[in-house]
Amino acid sequence: ALRVAVPGANGGTTAVLSVAAVDPQAPGYLTVFACDQPLPTASNLNHLGGQTVANLVLARTAADGTVCVYTKSGSDVIVDLAATLAPNLAGYRPEPVPRRLIDTRLAGLDRP
Repeated sequence: ALRVAVPGANGGTTAVLSVAAVDPQAPGYLTVFACDQPLPTASNLNHLGGQTVANLVLARTAADGTVCVYTKSGSDVIVDLAATLAPNLAGYRPEPVPRRLIDTRLAGLDRP
């Protein structure tokens, strides 16, 4: 995974990022997560081979102020910082670990 330092961030800070996969070698996905946590099961961005795709991502930072970017297939990656959110921001409660809430690809679930 690519390790990215988030300026001004420390443990528990949430980074608001624009993340892009640029010219990936094959279909795949990209996941952003705190580097001191295991790779989550949820992706932040899915792409086809040769496709450039961007998405807005909110990611909690590791204790050292970093986020990691995992790519399923080889790809150039662009990470832009839009904002950082303090861990004690009133009303904001980030998930400790990103998680998937629903996946309609699973057997027995109807598509919306």
